[in-house]
Amino acid sequence: MASIAMNYFQHLFTSSSGGEYDQILDGISPCITSVMNCSLRREFTTDDVLAALKTMSPHKVAGVDGLGVVFYQQFWHIVAEEVGHFCIDLITRLNLSIGFIIYTLCLFQKDSRLSHNDGIFKHVWQLQCPKIRIATWKFMHNFNPTKYNLCIKRVAINPMCFRCNRGVENSEHVFQECSYAASIWHHLNIFWPNHTSQLCFKELLAWFFENNTNQKRIEIVVTLWALWYSRNKLCHEGVTQSKEDFLTFVRSFCLEIHNLRRLNNSLSLGSSASWITAPTMMAKINFDDSYCQSHNTSISGIVVRDESGYLLGACHQSVSRVHLAFAAKAFAAVHGLSFVVDLGLQLVVLEGDARAVITNQSSSRSFWLLSFSPHSTRSANQVAHSLAREGLISTHDRFWIQDVLPLVMVLVAADWRSLDPL
Repeated sequence: MASIAMNYFQHLFTSSSGGEYDQILDGISPCITSVMNCSLRREFTTDDVLAALKTMSPHKVAGVDGLGVVFYQQFWHIVAEEVGHFCIDLITRLNLSIGFIIYTLCLFQKDSRLSHNDGIFKHVWQLQCPKIRIATWKFMHNFNPTKYNLCIKRVAINPMCFRCNRGVENSEHVFQECSYAASIWHHLNIFWPNHTSQLCFKELLAWFFENNTNQKRIEIVVTLWALWYSRNKLCHEGVTQSKEDFLTFVRSFCLEIHNLRRLNNSLSLGSSASWITAPTMMAKINFDDSYCQSHNTSISGIVVRDESGYLLGACHQSVSRVHLAFAAKAFAAVHGLSFVVDLGLQLVVLEGDARAVITNQSSSRSFWLLSFSPHSTRSANQVAHSLAREGLISTHDRFWIQDVLPLVMVLVAADWRSLDPL
């Protein structure tokens, strides 16, 4: 019995001669493309050693030489030739198998082409539209629920494309291979590279981002998002979008993003504007307000400066029973004009951050010359704004002709320095 049992298990666990595996291997799709294979089989260089070194933590324990990783990272420009050639010579003399070389390369260095594609994320997250930005990130990671992905998760049975029914609906098919998508790209004069069969979808997007301008990149990602949106309309609502409507939508959406970017740039430039002096022989009034809606109270902040930027006077005044924020702005303008009348000034410029209020003060007849400066930004009206905020914590109105609050003097000095940085 012991002999029978021994022979049984020995026969069971003894390997036999290999058979024909061609039929099995033919049904397996290769994961390593020819381009990737060439990159993996190429000879090592000192750049490969540096790339592996950069992936290591700088605080790794030092080796037998007592020098940690941080030493080689900081002083690579000095030891590159000696250390790099030593590492390459070590691999060559050990005569490592190709499998071990591939394993080592996967551990210590990302494929240069793939790591280069990581720069695409920088371009994606710079897009102005968050919705398209997140959608593009999902497309790159194959997180969108295509029919192929749903079949893998056993949510769907048929993986064929909704539109053409000629191919498996994966990301490459939805955005590139489908006849509808191909026609859209042709009308937009956007052409895919010839070697697409060797690249994954993320690499295709990387190629597009590297070989096109920023405006063209926006058009590409908007088209990708619109293709997916159109696919969902067809899948869930049975609505087929014509090519003309699709192209009109993409172009108008890109134009809107372009206009928004121009507006944001103009606003950012305007927000950094500084205070400027009044014309010769004139004084400038800057006004602002702080409005407390719970108490229906408004505080006006007023500052008056001459043509050189020197302070002539300042004040903050309160008004009760104010029910509208616009009325608070109007009271601040009136207080400013009244204050300069008390100072005996009749050649003045009124400036604030409320265009409508400034325009409506044009009927004042207490001045020889009253000019109205275009509404200023908050950064150019900091002194008046600080006075208005100070009035919220003060129990009574205050007026200054010479000495003012230290904070106000600091802001006045900052405005004055901005006129003459030297």
